[in-house]
Amino acid sequence: MKITELKKILETFDKKELVNIVNELAKLRKDNMDWLTTRFQDSKCNQKTIETYKKKIHSGFYTPRGFPRGNSAEAKRAISDFKQASKDKEAIIGLMIFYVETGTDYLTYDDRNEQVYTSMENTFENIIKYLLDLNDITIIGNYKPRLEVIIANANCLGYGYQDSLKAMYEELKPADDNKKGDAAI
Repeated sequence: MKITELKKILETFDKKELVNIVNELAKLRKDNMDWLTTRFQDSKCNQKTIETYKKKIHSGFYTPRGFPRGNSAEAKRAISDFKQASKDKEAIIGLMIFYVETGTDYLTYDDRNEQVYTSMENTFENIIKYLLDLNDITIIGNYKPRLEVIIANANCLGYGYQDSLKAMYEELKPADDNKKGDAAI
């Protein structure tokens, strides 16, 4: 069924039937309930919600006992689900940074996985874009230390990973220079 067909069917239901359907979906899978919880929060996500998605990211890279498993697609899906449900840009950036932090740590166990390197680099690049789009020196300043730790932890990893991260990170410096005079505004 296509989304347009589904929409036509849903439009035939009254409010009570729609509420029941949403309740059934929420009970069907924990992921559905997590998504709905995130979707219906205020503009700022609470820490419990963010921790739920962090656990999903972590479980993509590690087993419950802490052994590497390297399912970056599963971890990436957690970010995608969160982005669809939440409009909290800072929370999205924070989760993306957590993803790269966790993935970089994972790469210390399996540094031959080029697909994970690519995913980390793409996400790091998106983090930089999000920060530049926000155009807020305070927010950028809040996240820069974590980005710098990621870059430092990328030392000794392969495929030019650290160099790529450094080059992307340099894009934030012009934002700092342009905003120095605007900091008091």
